[in-house]
Amino acid sequence: MNNVMEDFLNAELMKGIEGFDPFVENMEDFLDEENFNVEDMCVDNEAEGGEKVQDFLDEETVNLEDMCFDNEAEDGENLEDFFDEENMISDVHVDMDDFDISIETDEHVLQIMDQVESNPEIPVRALQDQLQKKYEVALSIDKVFRAKAAATKIVVGDYTKQYAILRDYILELQATNPETTARVDVYSEPNPSSPTRQFKRIYVCLGALKKGFKAGMRDFLGLDGTFMKGPFPGQVLTAVGVDSNNGIYPLAYAIVEAENTSSWKWFLDCLGEDLDLHENSNFTFISDRQKGLLPAISQKFPCAEHRFCLKHIYENMRKYWKTREYKDHLWKCATATTIPEFERFMREFSFFDMKAHEWLSKIPAKHWARSHFTGRAVSDMLLNNKPGFLLVALLM
Repeated sequence: MNNVMEDFLNAELMKGIEGFDPFVENMEDFLDEENFNVEDMCVDNEAEGGEKVQDFLDEETVNLEDMCFDNEAEDGENLEDFFDEENMISDVHVDMDDFDISIETDEHVLQIMDQVESNPEIPVRALQDQLQKKYEVALSIDKVFRAKAAATKIVVGDYTKQYAILRDYILELQATNPETTARVDVYSEPNPSSPTRQFKRIYVCLGALKKGFKAGMRDFLGLDGTFMKGPFPGQVLTAVGVDSNNGIYPLAYAIVEAENTSSWKWFLDCLGEDLDLHENSNFTFISDRQKGLLPAISQKFPCAEHRFCLKHIYENMRKYWKTREYKDHLWKCATATTIPEFERFMREFSFFDMKAHEWLSKIPAKHWARSHFTGRAVSDMLLNNKPGFLLVALLM
């Protein structure tokens, strides 16, 4: 050791440095192996009685009592025994493992599941407080979040497994609802021999609803789309008719990958086959001008009348003009039953605000004003009643 320290710290260069023991003439004497001990170095007073560094660091004599290792080992128990694999599990570790296991057992998940089932929107913080009071142990928010997710999966089912039984769902629909149309579209598979395919779209039109619509409903459909909630993104497209009491009549829905021209054209193709619609059909649609829907209708049904929801037009107007007067002017123009009356209200609107009038004039009146409707649908409805949310609740 003397040679190593002598090479590392040149004793001749270290002479005269302040702070060294004045009785030591040079570093060579200070680092002499016979005189260098733990007591001289004052190594936190861990070793006493002049024990040599070599002895102090000897593997056979270092023990936890000398090292003051959190007072975990006593009576000279050495590191090898203390960290023995058979004795390594501490009380705290066992307790936490027991708690993890208890959270994952059926009994405790059922307790969480009951709360999640009765109140799916229960905050994770509320569950955390309840569990901490019951178990009397600190519980991280992440652990509670995972427990709630496990309980939710039991309540609503596993999404992946539900997609795996999609074929069974379709067969059950067709068995219990005669003449039901259910179509599934999948992504192309490079390997034709593969037994599985990746889901892309599904279209469903229940047989009873289809018969009822064709038997007595007006040639009028509201089209809408809404986002899906859950781990798999997508869109729900819906078609809803109007019954004799001007009530909502759900007809068909589809789950697609996104709301675009391709998905809307596919949905309209399926819908047209169920309702016997053709390119020259004089049908009437009303929508919120969803993305991709306008070109899809113009391509599939060029002779159809397409109305725009007045509420959607007003919401776009509110981005620039927010007062109630603008809504009143818009409503007067839209509800006018004759063209002269419509033109009079439009002039009044131009006197009130020329820029707003110019903005509204860019939307063709045949899409939103009653005075310009064809009358084919025998309905003067101006609003699309957001059928997507209702239809999902009714059919899914």
